[in-house]
Amino acid sequence: MSGIFAGLLRARRALAPRANGSVLQESMFVLTVLAVAVLGPSGWILAHLDHYKTRG
Repeated sequence: MSGIFAGLLRARRALAPRANGSVLQESMFVLTVLAVAVLGPSGWILAHLDHYKTRG
């Protein structure tokens, strides 16, 4: 059991913020990718709504 906790502590230290400031850049990149992944398909459907109305 103590091996699991030791592993978690090591993982937590590995995830500590870096001093070079790349954490903010990585966070902004991830947020941008998630926003495009969520809003992209919705925008496509809304942009082609007239086509979908006439099709069905």
